[in-house]
Amino acid sequence: MRSAAFWALIYNWRVLVYLRGMALAKVHTPDALRRIRWVGRQSRPNYRQTIFQAGLVDLILDSSAYQQVADGTVVLVLCGLGDTTARQRDSLDMEAVFGSSPVVFLAGGHLLPIESPQRVADVILKTMVH
Repeated sequence: MRSAAFWALIYNWRVLVYLRGMALAKVHTPDALRRIRWVGRQSRPNYRQTIFQAGLVDLILDSSAYQQVADGTVVLVLCGLGDTTARQRDSLDMEAVFGSSPVVFLAGGHLLPIESPQRVADVILKTMVH
């Protein structure tokens, strides 16, 4: 975290954005890869946004950050089966964080809504529209 300001300078170089997207992607269909490339081209975070994003790592490492959602009040938790950035990797780990909230694992990774937008939308619609 101490070096975040330095890394923010190169974090969004075009080639690194592309490589990061490909490394995070777990769905490798032509449509998913097209969407990931599109987001990489369109996303232009400024220096302050990149510094803020780097600070989000602290949230992941802070076990108290999710205490207020452990009572099951979250309506739905969507997870990518291949998301290797999260410390919680299965339903028991997620239950420890989100209590009795329903947890749905879908094929995909950290970029789940970009990789599989229709599947994410279908699960949300099933959950939210009765």
